Amino acid sequence: MEKDILYLEDWKVTKERIKHFDDIIIKIRIQGIPIAGALLSVGALLTPILKTYEFPLFGNAAPLIFIVVSIYVTALIGIDWIHYKLLLESVNHAIFIENISQFKGILQITTILTKNWITRLHLIVALFLYLPILGLSIVISYLLSGQPVS
Repeated sequence: MEKDILYLEDWKVTKERIKHFDDIIIKIRIQGIPIAGALLSVGALLTPILKTYEFPLFGNAAPLIFIVVSIYVTALIGIDWIHYKLLLESVNHAIFIENISQFKGILQITTILTKNWITRLHLIVALFLYLPILGLSIVISYLLSGQPVS
């Protein structure tokens, strides 16, 4: 009986962790992606000015902001991925507890809501959010590098 109470408490804490990781992922995307978009806009606005400054590695300074955007988006992807993996671990742990014989049919919300196709869809949507910004910033920085100071 005491073991059941421990499992139930563990399940409750796990459900709180699931909500926490889900909230973190949403915040990373809602706050991080607009910042990347704003940085791209700043880069576009400053490109004519930055092209007038010499920068040894690229010929001019115009690619710098776009390289910063690429690094920033790569960091966002990494942070998102870590929290996504922690979310999946928490979900799997909750499902493990829900599948223990004394809880089967009683604790079941995680089991009911978790579907493999939704997990794959989540990953595809994340890629559609990040990859265009990352790709655009890389391509622009590449196109702007090597140009002489104008």
